[in-house]
Amino acid sequence: MPCLSVRTAVIPVPHDPFPEKAMTASPPRRNLAAEMQQALGLGVRGLRARRGMTRKMLALNAGVSERHLANLESGSGNPSLLVLRQMARALDEARLYLRSNEAELGAW
Repeated sequence: MPCLSVRTAVIPVPHDPFPEKAMTASPPRRNLAAEMQQALGLGVRGLRARRGMTRKMLALNAGVSERHLANLESGSGNPSLLVLRQMARALDEARLYLRSNEAELGAW
């Protein structure tokens, strides 16, 4: 009977001049834009709920489509400053605040 032979190869690994960098993982990058969109959406949804408004009512009063408002409230919409101003007026708010976990990001 024939005999099968298995050989293992040794592949040289180049020397890493900075081994300490390979050992430490960098922290994940924050997506500030996504955090701001999420914070804005939650804020608008909360204000709308406190005012007892339906999504349809707010969309009509602000002059935006219900789909646009739904995207904004879910954090996936990216409204213009004009739309934010229209929403603030429709919600009877002087300005809409954006908040992050660490600090207030700004005001509109």
